[in-house]
Amino acid sequence: SVMLKSINDIEKYAKINKHIFKIIQNILPGPFTILLDSKESEISKAVQQDSIKIGIRVPNNNFCLSLLNKFNKPIITTSVNTHGQKALNNIDEIENIFTNINIYDGCVNQKSKGSTIVDFTYEEVKIIRQGDGIYNI
Repeated sequence: SVMLKSINDIEKYAKINKHIFKIIQNILPGPFTILLDSKESEISKAVQQDSIKIGIRVPNNNFCLSLLNKFNKPIITTSVNTHGQKALNNIDEIENIFTNINIYDGCVNQKSKGSTIVDFTYEEVKIIRQGDGIYNI
């Protein structure tokens, strides 16, 4: 997925209509990853690989927002897990599994289930993964 500093940046990377944008305004910034049809861009090529969808996050987290403001560019992100396994949020576990990665040594929400993934590419909105964000369809 790609992390953006503002929902106003979404239209640079994804196809979005006014109706969906209004829904997204109610959940972002926050603990959600939204899936939209991708627009052609350098970011979408790096993020989507074989998919026509792009995952977008707009965090409500001071550390992430500080990074986004400092770089003034989108940041490509991923969950910390092995494919098909649960996301990790214990630094000791992460360091044991991913030995070649520099680990952020700040405050980690040990109870986080990750972001709630909401897919807006179908006629009806679909929850792909229930995480920390509560979304009522």
